[in-house]
Amino acid sequence: KAPDPGPKSGTGIFTTASASGGLVGHGATVRRYTVQVEGGSGISATEAAREIERVLADPRGWTADGRDSFQLVGSGPHDFDVKIATPDTVDKLCGQAGLDTHGEVNCDVGSQVIVNLKRWL
Repeated sequence: KAPDPGPKSGTGIFTTASASGGLVGHGATVRRYTVQVEGGSGISATEAAREIERVLADPRGWTADGRDSFQLVGSGPHDFDVKIATPDTVDKLCGQAGLDTHGEVNCDVGSQVIVNLKRWL
């Protein structure tokens, strides 16, 4: 049986995880980020933030080259947002930048990394 892809659409309103985290990686350039989750997605912003922090801490990931390190912040200055959104919202946000995600894939627009709920689940 195929995994449940989650809802096709949500509220379009995002909740920012209030959690903050320690530095992940050893790079001199610290990139601070927030995690935001769309209402109606069924995903907890706090749990998503912790999972993203674990993914970024994996030595095979973005910290592997030793240039960058990452820090989850709940508020204040930050370099980018990771948004987990339903397929319809991903299509809307990515479409504003001329990207066609067909309700299936992720994209990045400016300082936003937009993760399709289908890819998250």
